[in-house]
Amino acid sequence: MMKGAALLDNFFLYFSENEVILWDVVHHDQWALDKETLINILDKFYSDVQTGETKAADFLQSNGAFIIGDLARKQWGWDVLSWFYHYGTKLSLPPSTEGKEGASEDPRVSWVGQYVDYCKQVPEKAKGKYNYPEVDIPLNSFPTTNQLESVFGTRFSSRKFVPGTTLKRELLEKILFHCVKFRTSPFVEKFYKAHSDKINYFGYFRSSPAGGALQATDIYLIVHSVQGIDPGIYLYNPIDHGLTKVGGPVSHDKIRRLLVGQPYAEGAAVNICFVCKFNRFWSKYRHSRIYRMAYLEAGHLSENIFLYAHSLKQDVFIAGAFYDEEFESLLKLDKDSAMVFFMAIGEGEHACFPVEYLPSDSTKLV
Repeated sequence: MMKGAALLDNFFLYFSENEVILWDVVHHDQWALDKETLINILDKFYSDVQTGETKAADFLQSNGAFIIGDLARKQWGWDVLSWFYHYGTKLSLPPSTEGKEGASEDPRVSWVGQYVDYCKQVPEKAKGKYNYPEVDIPLNSFPTTNQLESVFGTRFSSRKFVPGTTLKRELLEKILFHCVKFRTSPFVEKFYKAHSDKINYFGYFRSSPAGGALQATDIYLIVHSVQGIDPGIYLYNPIDHGLTKVGGPVSHDKIRRLLVGQPYAEGAAVNICFVCKFNRFWSKYRHSRIYRMAYLEAGHLSENIFLYAHSLKQDVFIAGAFYDEEFESLLKLDKDSAMVFFMAIGEGEHACFPVEYLPSDSTKLV
C-alpha cells in the first residue's frame, strides 16, 4: 500500500443493521456515512493507492477526523482484530478541570461521590444475574487449617493506605523473589532432559502460569517509600533479581490522576505496573487469540503477588482503569509494550473504602 492510503490505518468501516459507520479506533470517534460520502471516500482511497496522494486523508481531516500518519501497525505481530481491540479500548486523559472555577475543592471527594452515586444503580441492574439451579450434590465445607487457606479466606482489596509509612525492603525483595523472579522447575527440567532428542524447549518459569512459558509480563515499580531504595521508577530484572532505575520520583497525586481520578492508592509504599511485552508472544504465536493471554498472565501473576503480600500483613489495591498512554509514557515503554494492570502495596487501614472522601449527604455505600 502506498503512503497516502496508509494514513488511514486508524480507521475501519463497520456495517451495522441500517447504516455504515466510519470508526476511528484510536480517538474513539464514529461517523454515520450516507451512500454518497462513502463512495466519495472509497474513490479517493483507491486513487491514493495508485498515486500515493492523500486525498482520502485530506477529505476526512477537513471534516473533523484525526489523521495520525504512522501507527506502526505493520509492526503489530498479530492480525488486525487484536490491534483494533488494543487501541480501541485505551483510555485517553481528558483536559484537567482541577483548580479551575467551578471545580471541586477536593477532586477526590468529587470522584468518590460520582462513583458512589453510580454504584447505587448496580443492585437493581444485577437482579436475576446470579440465579443458579438447585444443587443436586451438596459439598462439604472445611475449617481453615493452614496459612494458605487463611490467606484465601481473609483476602480483600484495600482502598485506604496509611500516609507516611515505609515498606521494609526485605518484604519487597521477598515478593519479587517468590512471585516474579524466573526460576527453575526440577520436574520440568528432568522431563525435558529425558526427552531432549524429541523436544526443542525454550521458556522461563515463575510461580504463576504463563502462555507458552514465554513470561511476557514485565514488572515496573514506582517506589514511594521503601526502606533503602530511593523514590523513583524501576524495572525489575527477573533473571538477575535486581532493579534498574528508569525514572525519577512520581507523586501520589499524579498516580491518582493517571488512575482516572481514583484516590485509593494514595499513601501506598510502592506501585506495581504490569507491562506486557507483546513481541515475546509474537515470537511464537501469530494469531490474535493469544492477545487474551496477555491479561490472563498478568492476572495469574498479580493474584500471586496479592496473596503473598496479604500474607506479609500488607494491604493491596488493584486497578484496571488507568490512562494507558500516559502511564506508558511515564514508564518509557516502546511500541511493542503496553501496561495492562496496576497494583499498590503498603501499610493500610484495612478499609474497603476511604470514608473521609464520601460526600456529606451520602449515608449508604452500596
